[in-house]
Amino acid sequence: MSIAFLLVLFFALFFFVQGLIRYRKISREISNIREGAAVLEADNARLSDFLEYSDDGAFKEKEARLKLEMQKEGEQIIVISPSENDSAALIGEDESSAAATREKGADFGKWWDYFFKR
Repeated sequence: MSIAFLLVLFFALFFFVQGLIRYRKISREISNIREGAAVLEADNARLSDFLEYSDDGAFKEKEARLKLEMQKEGEQIIVISPSENDSAALIGEDESSAAATREKGADFGKWWDYFFKR
């Protein structure tokens, strides 16, 4: 009788553990699905806000001006592009200012020499 009891106990424990494993797996799947639903709801809210914004006339006008290069009647567009002299001044210094900077001691090499090559 003890062997039969142990077999019954073993099978009951086996099926209980299987059920417990299945329950945990299903619980994890449910939590993953709920997290995915929360992400989708946030995306949906963001998209509906954008949809409301895009229905506004100011948005349509801004997009038409920027992307389609449209303008209102009687409006003139002025394009200002930098000349070559302006871009050279913006990109680098001319030789006289660079030489003056080196003479004042602001050159990195002079500081390096001062601290490390005594």
